[in-house]
Amino acid sequence: MMKKLQLLIALFALTTMNIVAQACIDTASNSLTILSKSSFGGPDCLFSVRFCVIKTSTEAKEIDYQVTATYGTMTRTINVGFLPVGSVICETFTFVADCNSSANFVAYGINANNDVCGVVVDFIILPIRLMEFTADKTSASTAALNWKTGVESNSSHFVIQQSVDGRNFREVSKVRAAGNSRAELNYSQDVRLVANQVNYFRLSMIDKDGSSSFSNIVTVGNRGGRAVLSPIPTQGLISVDGDYDQADLNNMSIYDMTGRKMTGFTKAGRNQIDISNLTDGVYYVKIGEYTEKIIKE
Repeated sequence: MMKKLQLLIALFALTTMNIVAQACIDTASNSLTILSKSSFGGPDCLFSVRFCVIKTSTEAKEIDYQVTATYGTMTRTINVGFLPVGSVICETFTFVADCNSSANFVAYGINANNDVCGVVVDFIILPIRLMEFTADKTSASTAALNWKTGVESNSSHFVIQQSVDGRNFREVSKVRAAGNSRAELNYSQDVRLVANQVNYFRLSMIDKDGSSSFSNIVTVGNRGGRAVLSPIPTQGLISVDGDYDQADLNNMSIYDMTGRKMTGFTKAGRNQIDISNLTDGVYYVKIGEYTEKIIKE
């Protein structure tokens, strides 16, 4: 614990956000994504946030997570020793926090000697105004972006941004916001797609005072994206959605918590996995460069 505290203090002395120790783990592109958020009708909201890091060295055997929000700190430890270098490892955290606060995310890479071999620190603003943001392909060259807001306070407008690599975004459209509202409001905008590419979209939400925050990123396309597994937990059959390569799905792997590669699963159609023959427990599914946790019960 003292080693973790000393390393974390040294990192915070360098900067206050998006801190990365270049060691056995590193920050991933779009490392933090708000998957969902909902209001309880008061000052508190329920958030679900995905935190992704990259394994950069075989030295990393475990990752210890600490997530601090309004009402305390969550901790979690996962085994990553069996994953190859370059794996993008994502964990989803669900917690209650003040709707207009922030949350801090820390991932410690732990080696075989139980020493810290790398740290990733990041934080995210938790705006309640955006409750949902989706993209649906409407033709070979167009998509419809739809989003829903809850409470809006002094909001000015939304800027729709588009990318073909998930990193470098450009502005493609603006939509006027309601300004002030305590009702749920729905917005929609049609956009053109870049041909033969995975198209990434996000919203930049601009307030009248000039401050801004980003939405989650959504994708439209047929290649190179992340697979989305559901339902989790499952009793056996898992659907695979999202913009992933079919070849990656065909070559997918499943590991148990000890790192043992599993064989007791089958492909059920083009985009389904049947794990009903596996014993109940936690497993990790590797599709392409991404690794997702599933629960069989």
